[in-house]
Amino acid sequence: MPHTLLSATWFTFVEESAKAQTREDVLDSFGRAVMALGFDMYNVSLIRDFDFPASHLGFGLKTTYPDDWQKYYADRNCVRFDPVANLAKGYVSPFYWSEIERLAPLTSLQKSFLSLAEE
Repeated sequence: MPHTLLSATWFTFVEESAKAQTREDVLDSFGRAVMALGFDMYNVSLIRDFDFPASHLGFGLKTTYPDDWQKYYADRNCVRFDPVANLAKGYVSPFYWSEIERLAPLTSLQKSFLSLAEE
């Protein structure tokens, strides 16, 4: 079976996750996998999952976004209208920012937010 970067990265992630001792270990492994696939930034969130206790849920459990952006985002509770967060709630595949407007209709607030976030 030929191995592509995606399949090799996936198998590595699965193997590391099986050996993980903590949630942080799994999140770190996922981060390495995402970066290996060429994504320069990522945000892992468990927004709603009925199999996990509420204490394990949250937005930005593991992220590579800059601290100042994370503070801005949290202080203004941007998750309420962030189109990326809203899209990710029901979308399981990775997506690029350039695809967001094609995948979901955006309000003017969401368009402005994306422009600010892109900076």
